[in-house]
Amino acid sequence: MTLEKREKLESIGFEFKCQLTYSAWDRPLVDFKKINGHTNVPTRFGHLGPWISNQRTYYRLLIEGKDSPLTMEKREKLESIGFEFIFQRKY
Repeated sequence: MTLEKREKLESIGFEFKCQLTYSAWDRPLVDFKKINGHTNVPTRFGHLGPWISNQRTYYRLLIEGKDSPLTMEKREKLESIGFEFIFQRKY
């Protein structure tokens, strides 16, 4: 794409960033749980792993009383799936 075309698109409000909505992550997490029996997604597991890691970070911020993008609604949705915000390794 030429710079000229890009600038035209940006001038009418087009954004080149693609960001999935929060609810778009529900299905991959549910699918992961069905296959693996848990929601402890490895950090290096495709796009889902880093997203899960971020949710745990956001939870820690929330617990510490800091600003966090994790709302009560999002937290409850993840908990309803069986997500554990504090991951405890089980040996």
